[in-house]
Amino acid sequence: MDKYKKFIITYLVLVALLTAVSFTAFGLVWPAICPPMLFLIPVLFISVLALMLALCNLMEKKGKPVQMALMIYRPVKMLLLLAFVLVYILAEKEYAIPFIATFATFYLVLSVCETVMLVKTVRK
Repeated sequence: MDKYKKFIITYLVLVALLTAVSFTAFGLVWPAICPPMLFLIPVLFISVLALMLALCNLMEKKGKPVQMALMIYRPVKMLLLLAFVLVYILAEKEYAIPFIATFATFYLVLSVCETVMLVKTVRK
């Protein structure tokens, strides 16, 4: 777990910053289009981080390479996030566009962070 400490801290700081920006933007600039349950986006991404760390720890305990855990994690992550977005859009059709824009911002920023930081961590 110490191996991933810098990655975890960076990821959580980015989630906190993105959350603060999105809540500030919707609260002050566009309160009329603020999606209900916006707080679920950061909770979901933190849950996905926990899933990734659990898979990496499981693989390390079994003596298998961490890269295998990351190969399992990527498609599972995409399917979980896609299912979440589809369910939310079907439930809250009127707020679909602001929600997708916020979700896409989180996804892109955190995926880039995840890829760059994990490549550095796994190579060590």
